[in-house]
Amino acid sequence: MFVVNPTFPQSCAAPAVAASPATPWLIAWAAVGVFALLLVGSARGDALLGVTLPFWLVGAPLVDLVWVERVRIGRWLAANASPRLHHRRHPAVRYQPRGPRRLASMRRRNSAMMRR
Repeated sequence: MFVVNPTFPQSCAAPAVAASPATPWLIAWAAVGVFALLLVGSARGDALLGVTLPFWLVGAPLVDLVWVERVRIGRWLAANASPRLHHRRHPAVRYQPRGPRRLASMRRRNSAMMRR
């Protein structure tokens, strides 16, 4: 018996990227950190801790969240970027030598002398 596996043309659209299982945990970590900073005064940092505790409560999970979701963020930015952000090509600027005209005439004169 013959079995045919049909193949369908792939779409040109980029495949969807599934959310990471760490994403909800990172969002919860950042939310708990924000509430801890708002409600617990000593969590905001002092002379002993500096800003390390606020960083680990809020900054680190946000940085991790951006890293985990970088592909999705990049696609969203590419889809929603304004036309002003696209690189525009400008015509090449011709090189115009700056400096005294005397040097240019000396170069011309010397080049004729060197050809002899």
